Amino acid sequence: MRQGRARWLAGLAIVTGMAISALPAYAKETAEPVKITSFSGAYLAARIAEGDNDLDSAIAYYKQALAFAPGDTALQQSLMLSLIAQGRFEESLVYADKLKE
Repeated sequence: MRQGRARWLAGLAIVTGMAISALPAYAKETAEPVKITSFSGAYLAARIAEGDNDLDSAIAYYKQALAFAPGDTALQQSLMLSLIAQGRFEESLVYADKLKE
């Protein structure tokens, strides 16, 4: 009885593996950043994009949020760190200098 169940589960695992491997793989689609009309919308979109490791979108949204609150140091720091993580060091220096002041 147990051997029959084990064979059945093994067969099910093999069939499932074969079915999954036959499915097409899709690359992650990147959408253009949406124009945000409020600080909270831009900030939340940036945080979501950052959490999804979509740093290009996060940077775009952080910049939109900074247009609403240019003196927000926490926002400048988040943008600076995203730029550094993306390897855009020269651009991040602008925000690092602002944060030094």
